[in-house]
Amino acid sequence: MTLGEQIKQAREEKNLSQEALAEHMGVSRQAVSKWENDTAIPQGANRELLSQVLDLEIIKEDAEAPGRRVILWSGWIAAVILLVLFVGVVMRFRMYRAEQSERERNTITEYEEKLMMDQSADSEAGDFNSKLPELLSVRFYDSNQNEVTDEALWYNAAKIDSILIQWSGSSPVSIKMLATPSGSETMEDTELLLTKSVLDGDSAALLSAETLTDIGFSHVCFELDYGYVVLTSEIFNVFYDEDLIE
Repeated sequence: MTLGEQIKQAREEKNLSQEALAEHMGVSRQAVSKWENDTAIPQGANRELLSQVLDLEIIKEDAEAPGRRVILWSGWIAAVILLVLFVGVVMRFRMYRAEQSERERNTITEYEEKLMMDQSADSEAGDFNSKLPELLSVRFYDSNQNEVTDEALWYNAAKIDSILIQWSGSSPVSIKMLATPSGSETMEDTELLLTKSVLDGDSAALLSAETLTDIGFSHVCFELDYGYVVLTSEIFNVFYDEDLIE
């Protein structure tokens, strides 16, 4: 006999309707109905009070009840599906990152070769290294100029008002902000969100975050374009949800 059948039999022996039992328990009639149909299980104080009202000495949680089995199997199936999706996203993201890193290494190598050809015979190694530009940092700030940090490796774009990018060495010609939808991770799906020109001699640039409003869940990166070489930032996981702003 399932738990629901025990409850129903005890209630009928007490000549109680579902409404009367619900009133004794301080719950809704729908709650009693779900208990008797094995689609829900009384817990905690409800379980103890139910035992007293119906004079049930022992109420066992029947893990084989139809409703219970459905709940258990549904939970396992959902967990397996989520795990498969997560593994797929991680693998595709790693492939995308590997392709991007290879492209960055190739462009840096070409740039280094060009500088070596332009060096005079008496140039020192220190002079050559000082000419190489470097992307130092990418930081997100809210409207009060407080830095926005990630939450579980994701940034909420609804909190971001501006983006500060800093570099060393010569100034790039322009800075680009790119976004790739989460779950895609292919260069064909990458969207150019913003391009900002940079003045010669600048060592930092401030970008507006307005273009992040409609990105959904995406992987965002930044490129410093020098014409002959492109420096690419790390990947930032970004989504937009105003309901999560405190």
